[in-house]
Amino acid sequence: MTDKALWTLWTLGPSTPDTHRLAASLVAQEAPICVRMSITPTSLDETERDALEELVEVKKREATESASAKAAHRTLESILYLGPLFQARCVVASPEPLSSSLLSTIGHTLSEPAEHVTEPPPALAGGYAVTRDDEGLRRVFELGAPAPDLRSIAPSGLGRLRSLLGVWEASNLFRLPVVTAEDPQALPIDESPDLPGVLADLPSEGTRLGALKRHPQRHVALSADDRFRHTYVVGQTGTGKSTLLLNMALDDIQAGDGVCVVDPHGDLVEGILERLPEERVSDVVLIDPADPVAVVGVNLIEAETDLQANYLITEVSNLMQKLFDPQNTGIVGPRWHSMVRQAILLLQNNTEIKSSFLDVATVFSDRAVREFLVKRAAEDALLAQYWQSEVPAAQRSNEWGEVVAWVNSKFEVFRTSKLLRGVIGQAESSVSFSDVIRDRKILLVNLSKGAMGSSNAELLGHVVVMKLWGTILERGRLPYDQRTPFYVYIDEFQNITTDSLDTMLAEARKYGVGLTLANQFFDQLSETTRAALLGNVGTRLSFRLGPADAGAFAHWLGGDVERGELTHLPNHQLVAALSPRGIPTEPVLLHSRPPAEPNFSIAEKARARSRSQNAVPVAEAEERFLTRWAPVEGSFAANAVQSRMRANGDHGEHTEKRQRARRSFLDDWIDARRSQGATDDREGSPGNDQ
Repeated sequence: MTDKALWTLWTLGPSTPDTHRLAASLVAQEAPICVRMSITPTSLDETERDALEELVEVKKREATESASAKAAHRTLESILYLGPLFQARCVVASPEPLSSSLLSTIGHTLSEPAEHVTEPPPALAGGYAVTRDDEGLRRVFELGAPAPDLRSIAPSGLGRLRSLLGVWEASNLFRLPVVTAEDPQALPIDESPDLPGVLADLPSEGTRLGALKRHPQRHVALSADDRFRHTYVVGQTGTGKSTLLLNMALDDIQAGDGVCVVDPHGDLVEGILERLPEERVSDVVLIDPADPVAVVGVNLIEAETDLQANYLITEVSNLMQKLFDPQNTGIVGPRWHSMVRQAILLLQNNTEIKSSFLDVATVFSDRAVREFLVKRAAEDALLAQYWQSEVPAAQRSNEWGEVVAWVNSKFEVFRTSKLLRGVIGQAESSVSFSDVIRDRKILLVNLSKGAMGSSNAELLGHVVVMKLWGTILERGRLPYDQRTPFYVYIDEFQNITTDSLDTMLAEARKYGVGLTLANQFFDQLSETTRAALLGNVGTRLSFRLGPADAGAFAHWLGGDVERGELTHLPNHQLVAALSPRGIPTEPVLLHSRPPAEPNFSIAEKARARSRSQNAVPVAEAEERFLTRWAPVEGSFAANAVQSRMRANGDHGEHTEKRQRARRSFLDDWIDARRSQGATDDREGSPGNDQ
């Protein structure tokens, strides 16, 4: 082992196949393995220089007889005379013993000679030495210390020869493979942005967002105060957006807070139902139009106060404008808004037969119903003037029929949907939004487009958000310390909010409400909505984006976020720009949490409890809608019921029901008093005392 020829080091060169084999070998190991390669600038000491000069002379004499010796001579001369020099080290660590075959694979890969050294085949394929030093490795990986020197049996002055590299060799040492179709075992390139943030600035208590990618044990959270500054989440489909919303909502539910989740797809609501804490099952209010058993009623034009009534009427106009004429072309103009507003006021004025938003069309298309309602509006001068003066004058025009068709066409698309009728066609809401907020309920709205259709889902989403916000406005009458926290999550929010969103973002904080808004594309938003988000949202969370959105959002996130980094984020990784205590921080890279395991039995329990507490049987809701105006003589509903009764041979019973329905509240009250008096007399006589 003293022959100096054994210590010749051939020039290194890129050898892609061997590097791929190394990667495949590492991936195939059962225990985790860390490989650390490093190069350090160095120079020869006097002993090494003397030994190398002697070895160069030996190889110079042999070079005339052997091509391999000639290549060795060139390499040794470059080390001796050209410089600069680098010392290479490769440290391999694993919690389990390392096999000799794996170390051999690593050694041969790193010391493979350059591809140009092929003819004749080299006598030596590079060279490497292996040493074991547990304490030294611990210093390398835990403290960042330099790799330990190898214990070598080489002749004096040549101990480092195998680890000395020239410039060209050093530049080819790090040649990790990239993913290709031919080699799926290769290692992928991590293109995640390097956003360390300032740990001291990042809150860890509250609703959790995820863990720092650089510090997996360090979780980042949002406090209640930060939540009231609102949160915006953006990201392409399938990147982890819904999982984040799921975990955030479940954190709020676990904390005992009130929550509303509006889900246009249904999966998010189902995920929450399957992971509810047992103690909060009775707090669930589930609005699911596709439920075949029972549905929750939400009457848009039903108001608990005058403030709510005025707000809801205004929002109905904004809603229909957005749905049918978003570009303000005149399809839904001032006359249309006026007619609908007056119809809603007419319906709200009547207390004998309660009505719903879908009955606006009935007011214009059913003369008997309209006359029934107008007769009961005489005490309201402005309302009576419109319906007793302006409408009759318009009816004398040949265009009246077209005007009615123009108005009603915007409602018929919803009236003909049985699923939608079951929810917003009910005359009385079966759930109180005031109770939901005050009692910290869990309001889950399943707007599955697959079951309802996009337009119906959007309308119902609008209705729920409008009713909810109308109720939130009432909290202004409460002392600030009595406004319990309430958190609202709206996925694909751009489809189910009107231009009043900027008002909601600006004012929700003072009512104790935190909004979390999510969608797929920043470019989906109107300029007004973008401005509202930019000015009023404190927490911005971005999953992977498309090229069209990445530039604008990278600028909004600030810091060192680059456009290209947002387009290459892996699934479930997000860039977060927070504002704890209202102070913006540098953006950081987070890895969101996986969801907890589902419990399907708890979901069915919550669904059944919500049905029993808040819903109306589907068949009953449908019957109430179709026969609502049957007590009005000559109405379409009355004629339809009479025809059905005649077909069933039961017209007498229906006539009696109609007569009872036409009775006034005063008639019923007098009869009740008479009945009560007769009962009292009977209870006081000896003959009834048994």
